[in-house]
Amino acid sequence: MSPSRKISFNFDIEKFVNAIAYFASKVKDLDKYKTVKLLYLADRLHLIKYARPIVGDRYYRAPYGPIPDIALHIISDAIDDIKASWTDSVKQYIKIDREPKYPILKGNKPADLEVFSESELETLDIIIKEYGNKSFDELKRLTHKQAVWERSREGEEIDYRLFFEEDPDAKNILELVELEQEDRDLFRKLNE
Repeated sequence: MSPSRKISFNFDIEKFVNAIAYFASKVKDLDKYKTVKLLYLADRLHLIKYARPIVGDRYYRAPYGPIPDIALHIISDAIDDIKASWTDSVKQYIKIDREPKYPILKGNKPADLEVFSESELETLDIIIKEYGNKSFDELKRLTHKQAVWERSREGEEIDYRLFFEEDPDAKNILELVELEQEDRDLFRKLNE
């Protein structure tokens, strides 16, 4: 496979909503900024270990670090109470406390853990344990030290290959991800 072929995944709204609900049940003061950092870290870890992210968003380099584009827009729209096709599914699991300066995402009902594989749930738990108590500023400093942020340009989509930069042992996983991209591309073309 050509290294110039873009690696991409399909955004999974069901896993996204349930990941937020799961984070909200375990992480105190979960605002949108901390949420997108935790989603990024979970997708990154799962991709490096298992050749696929959990949520599969498109990531962009922003001043505060890598951000999951679709997730950030959905969370922002939910906070601003903008009606969209996904609003009901998000509100089913998440309620928003708008009292603090940065609104807090709270669980409205328990996450449906059946949507996750065993490895995905294990990864979410690792991320919560390692990063759930960190502040947004701590998470920002951490992600600014990663190749994903350092080697990408402001406002541009991040190449998923950069997720593997700091883990030389993941070279075989990256090769697998690149090979599977051909299948994902073919599947997209067949469904157009």
